[in-house]
Amino acid sequence: MSMTQQMVLCPDGTRLNASLHAPVNAPAHLPVILIAGALGVPMRFYSRFAGFFADQGYRVLTFNYRGTGKALGTLAPRSLRLEDWGRQDLDSMLGNALALAGEQPVYLIGHSIGAQLLGLAERSQALHGAVFVGASFAYWRRWPMPQRVKYWTLFKLLIPLLTRLSPSFPARAVGLGSENLPSSLMRDWATWANQPDYLLSPAAGLEAEAAYRSLSLKVLSLQFADDDYVPAAAAEKLYSSYPALHFELRHKADLPAPVGHFGFFREVSGARYWPEVLAWLHAQGAGSIGVQHASRR
Repeated sequence: MSMTQQMVLCPDGTRLNASLHAPVNAPAHLPVILIAGALGVPMRFYSRFAGFFADQGYRVLTFNYRGTGKALGTLAPRSLRLEDWGRQDLDSMLGNALALAGEQPVYLIGHSIGAQLLGLAERSQALHGAVFVGASFAYWRRWPMPQRVKYWTLFKLLIPLLTRLSPSFPARAVGLGSENLPSSLMRDWATWANQPDYLLSPAAGLEAEAAYRSLSLKVLSLQFADDDYVPAAAAEKLYSSYPALHFELRHKADLPAPVGHFGFFREVSGARYWPEVLAWLHAQGAGSIGVQHASRR
């Protein structure tokens, strides 16, 4: 497996730092997997996962959203908007993946917010399929007690207060990822998470309902019973917000080791599940969705 660094240009001039993982001596065109990461998680976190799929014959792209990692541009931190992670960054990376694939299929693996934002990316209609991991539409009332108090405090008090004090939000200190984030992005996230319809709420101002309703493709969704970031009601809200997606849901309840919200992508806790995703992707390439554990439309 080889890895090369790329710089992907967005329409507004922002440059995204990306990595391409590929088999050694790969042919000109192979199926491509684009990994859209979680909030506050840099692309390097997904390197071993990407390497596994590169060794299986895929080209795999990882990237940092604007305002994170080494994403560069002329925008001031206070002007960054979370919607641009979908409409600009994810869409530009999809364009890069489609060009790289040629006539081969392109798949998305969306982790957490990477799955939430898919409907904002115009090129998502060109995907051959997607895998969602830990995907939900967060809203503080959807957590059961006593977690509801924790998330009410986070979205109603902590994020609004700390984002007023500094242009950089201390995400690491409060347990929201492994790197700090621009406060303007976190304010947007709190606005979404204080509304039942999340980023589709009128308060978000995105007017994206039609795009989410029309997106149609096959999706494997993995949920882990010990993922405290994703209460069942929040996952169900995401599924209903993508009504044209053909979901295959696999809920992992009998866990031999803790997985949580991030462990699926760690080799020590998640590698046992990677061949399952590989088999699903192969089935899509063969034109079959395989055995359904649970089906939704």
